[in-house]
Amino acid sequence: MRPISSTAIAVAASAALLIAFALAAYVGVRDASATFDEPVHAIASAALWQAGDYRVNPEHPPLWQYFAGLLAGGARPVIDPTSPAWRDLPRELTGHWQYSIDQLYRTPGFDADRYLLRLRLTMLALGVALGAAGAVWAWQLRRGAVAPVVACAAFALDPNFQAHAALVTNDVPLALAMFLAAHAAWCVGRRVTAGRVAWLAIACGLMPCMKYTGLLGPPLVLVLLLSRAAMPEGWRVLRLELTTRAQRFVAAGVIWLAVALSCYAMFWASYRFRYDPTPDGSAVRLNTADVVTRIAEKDSDGRRDGGLLVRGLLFADRHRLLPQAMVAGLIYSKMISLGNSAFLLGEHSRGGWWSYFPLAMLFKTPLATLVALAAVPVGRFALVWRDAPAVADRWSIACLIVPVAGYGLFAVSARLNIGLRHVLPLYPFLYVALGLAADALWRGRRRLGLVALPALLIGLAIESLASAPHQLSFFNVACGGWRGGVRLLGDSNLDWGQDLKRLARWQRAHADVPLFLCYFGTADPQYYGIRYANLPGGYAWGPRQQWPNGRGVLAISATNRQGIFLPPALKSAYGELARAKPIGVVGTTIYLYEFPLQRAD
Repeated sequence: MRPISSTAIAVAASAALLIAFALAAYVGVRDASATFDEPVHAIASAALWQAGDYRVNPEHPPLWQYFAGLLAGGARPVIDPTSPAWRDLPRELTGHWQYSIDQLYRTPGFDADRYLLRLRLTMLALGVALGAAGAVWAWQLRRGAVAPVVACAAFALDPNFQAHAALVTNDVPLALAMFLAAHAAWCVGRRVTAGRVAWLAIACGLMPCMKYTGLLGPPLVLVLLLSRAAMPEGWRVLRLELTTRAQRFVAAGVIWLAVALSCYAMFWASYRFRYDPTPDGSAVRLNTADVVTRIAEKDSDGRRDGGLLVRGLLFADRHRLLPQAMVAGLIYSKMISLGNSAFLLGEHSRGGWWSYFPLAMLFKTPLATLVALAAVPVGRFALVWRDAPAVADRWSIACLIVPVAGYGLFAVSARLNIGLRHVLPLYPFLYVALGLAADALWRGRRRLGLVALPALLIGLAIESLASAPHQLSFFNVACGGWRGGVRLLGDSNLDWGQDLKRLARWQRAHADVPLFLCYFGTADPQYYGIRYANLPGGYAWGPRQQWPNGRGVLAISATNRQGIFLPPALKSAYGELARAKPIGVVGTTIYLYEFPLQRAD
């Protein structure tokens, strides 16, 4: 009987891990209400499929939303192009929130949860593809079972990816596109063929089609190609062996030009090569002038024209160099990024912190993964590589480091401090590095590997299982889980509005208790049958807000309890809850208090 090959073991183990990942992700969203951004994305997808219209959500490129709606079929809501709300959207870009909530939750007879679940399961396929891509690249770098299985396990058992992969958002799609682009660059750096350059151009072109921060793709690829050209090793380009740096730099420039042109063509293609945001030839334009005015009002530097980025976008718009919806989306994104509220370690900030994402990764990365990552530089000199073969050549190391360094530097400098999800693209590269380190440990210190690797994987699995079905609120054991996390981070790190359906179940079990609700989210409580008084600072698209006028239960979302997006007066008012004892927590994010408040001892 033939022994089982290491490749077969890697394939079988990785497949089992990815199946477990998909099941865990499904469990995480099965009973979860829509997270904050999902209603807008869901309705934008319907508008794209039914009308080819980009007015609903120009803040994000359309390609991934097309994909999200691929299997929605008859579950989609019907877009009425004659409705006044639809016609008003181009004039008021922020109106897409009200419009999307009305379409999703206030259309008689429409099943919002059925439609949303269809989209979520479709998005989950991209998460599975990302895990598979990491295993494949790890296997290509170090043939055998250890590297791909460890890389795949680090991904599949990460509660953060389990949480976000099945959401109708574009954070995981961007991570997939960025990882594929880096892998394609690695292939081109080993040997240039027409097929590999085409794959690099497509993969890099996907990045800005998934999320506008994907416009970093061409600069990152340029750095990688120049790094390859600067290395002393020869570079096989088609049938030529380039032996001088001058030759290699010329080749790098030509390849990058092809990649940049492909990116330009691909985002035009994602907008159907159409400048107008609407398909009917009515010359409807999205109102960018209003957004530019708001940017000038929010800009602390007092720039009335919005700065260089906005001026460049308006120039591109005047000369029709970009689709108008893309220009409007980028300008809108600029407005959102200015003065955004952030929460870290109990403190609030409008400008954010450079330390936000490093600390968020420290708090929300599983403890076993952190231990393994910390052990890599130590093991590099003390244990692993002393007698083991080289882990990877310089080019492979560059392809793992440059995307992490480049995108990480951008994330830290941008200071849009609203969630770990914005740095999810960094993690797949770290997982592959862990796979390579594990392989080196296995080859060089087999006895140590037999103890360390199973211990870390078991610890990771236990922490992952313990977080279900609340993976979105995951914080590692050292932080005390979500109970400790509420003092560290907020917004999409913890509470993104996901526990509304669980609150409806709580109310059904306490039907005679008046409910005073301060909910953070966009899902409509009334859609789930929740009867409530809408507290100040609560649901912005609900009934008139008012303070409690009797005895009952006060329910407040963790994000509002932290006061992240509340004005100072409300932040101070709800600060009283810190000195009161909750009678329970619905899910992990909605805190319940007897009203009038009972002070904690």
